[in-house]
Amino acid sequence: MMNVLNFAHAAMYMLGAYFSYSIMLRFTGQLWLSLLVCPIILFVIGGLTERFLLRRVHAYGHVQELLLTFGLAYIITEL
Repeated sequence: MMNVLNFAHAAMYMLGAYFSYSIMLRFTGQLWLSLLVCPIILFVIGGLTERFLLRRVHAYGHVQELLLTFGLAYIITEL
């Protein structure tokens, strides 16, 4: 819809699963709370990524978007 090549979407799903696991087991122990909080956290992370990273490279074309999101996926995976 935004005409952006995003190769980091799987890494974002993984990040959401990790946050859900962390909130559920380490902090609260409640599944429903983690299912409510994690989408909000990922919405903020996705919004910040789009605002500060993808907007800067969108004017240069799809190759730069692909490289940025591919690198972002590597960074998220390694963290």
